[in-house]
Amino acid sequence: MTETPNRTLVGAEYGNIYDKNGWKKLAYLYYSSDDGETWKKSDFLIQKGTNKHVHIVKYSPLLNKLMMADGDNYKKLWLSDSLDVSDPENPNWKPVNRFHIQMGGYTSVVESDGRIFFGTDYQGGTNFIVESTDGEKFTKKIVPDPYRRSPIDNMVLRKGKRGNEIWANLPFSTANTKCLLMYSADHGKSWHKVFEYNRSTHTVWLVSSSNEIAEALYFSVEDSKNNNRAVYKLVDC
Repeated sequence: MTETPNRTLVGAEYGNIYDKNGWKKLAYLYYSSDDGETWKKSDFLIQKGTNKHVHIVKYSPLLNKLMMADGDNYKKLWLSDSLDVSDPENPNWKPVNRFHIQMGGYTSVVESDGRIFFGTDYQGGTNFIVESTDGEKFTKKIVPDPYRRSPIDNMVLRKGKRGNEIWANLPFSTANTKCLLMYSADHGKSWHKVFEYNRSTHTVWLVSSSNEIAEALYFSVEDSKNNNRAVYKLVDC
């Protein structure tokens, strides 16, 4: 869910339901202009052929546009017209890419210091951190082994002593790969390992959520064997 400057709420639906006719189409968008009292429903993605769900929808202050990524089969990135000329409840969505190989069905996004960072969703394949300053040109950095086959399921900003940090979680692993919690303190130029883990024994989630960039970061760690779960708070000393 995201909110535009004129306080329009935009939500997206995610789910994986398979029935006798194939994947149930859940790629709906929802709009509210009265603080969530009433909602309008849009099925335009389904009309365009999206057969599963939506991964992210987010307002970009840098572009003054709405961004949306669908998944899984088509993996498109969509941008609206500038909200200076577009109705947030009826945005003119335009696809940035046509095929999943061109990068698009992102599962995470943050915006910091004039840059937009996306995390890819190629579970079992090669994953990337993708960066753009204008929504038109994109650069990508490959996630190296042994984490390469893990999607970046969430990214969160934290306000550190030396500036904004980007935190990312890569929660998928196989017998020969690892999961990873990492962060960047230099606008995505380099990344630091916080810890690696195995999905068969632990589940880790970034659970921070805030409209403002907070000084505290929260993440949870669950032991898969006994289901014990702890939430950790990270702040500068």
